[in-house]
Amino acid sequence: MTCKHADNFFIQKTNVIAYKTIVNYMTFPRSEKSFAHKASIACTFCTNSAESEKPKIDRSRPYCLLACAHCIHFSCWNKHHIDHHRQDHPEHVLYVCLERGELFCTTCADFVYHPIAEQAHQVAQRLYLTQFGLCSQHWRPSFEELKLLPHITSVIPLSTKLGNRPTRGLINMGNTCFLNVVIQALTHTPVLRDYLLADLHRCNNPVRSRNCLACEMIRVTQEVRNMYIPQLFSEQL
Repeated sequence: MTCKHADNFFIQKTNVIAYKTIVNYMTFPRSEKSFAHKASIACTFCTNSAESEKPKIDRSRPYCLLACAHCIHFSCWNKHHIDHHRQDHPEHVLYVCLERGELFCTTCADFVYHPIAEQAHQVAQRLYLTQFGLCSQHWRPSFEELKLLPHITSVIPLSTKLGNRPTRGLINMGNTCFLNVVIQALTHTPVLRDYLLADLHRCNNPVRSRNCLACEMIRVTQEVRNMYIPQLFSEQL
């Protein structure tokens, strides 16, 4: 679900352009200049404070840098510097996660969904994949590859190395926390996970339909590391 702050923000075309600029040049850069610019971006408060000399990043969660959607400002999530910027500019309520392009509302204190933002994100991601020759289609194994799958113990090897970044959770849309837990449990069940990732499900509909729960579970499992809006999945339940 969206929020009224995002609705009011995207009414203005200049704000839509601002969001598209962030996801096209920061989240999914497609030129050497854009990559260099993204690499040079840091939290404004960390850069201007003595903390920047010895940064103490909370390793319990991934480092997240947020761009203000209302002005040119960058704040980190981990040290709550985004709150400092909000205190200086109370009218600046929406921010964009530079890593994934997700929209965060400080008033609602949560990541929010908006159709305009999602559409712009999908277009930017598709252009990014095309630019670097990456496949935007999910892997569909051939019959020869299917014969080899039973000999694979696990599609995703277990890692015991400490400090590895955990799989990112799903976005909570306000009242979907229990649904998110169920989805995470299903996508991390080894047998079901391997079945879904191996694409063994053969739907009667040649084009995967939103009406097929198994097809939708395949989408969720394949996109578990990308931004996924559980609202689309909940419509199938």
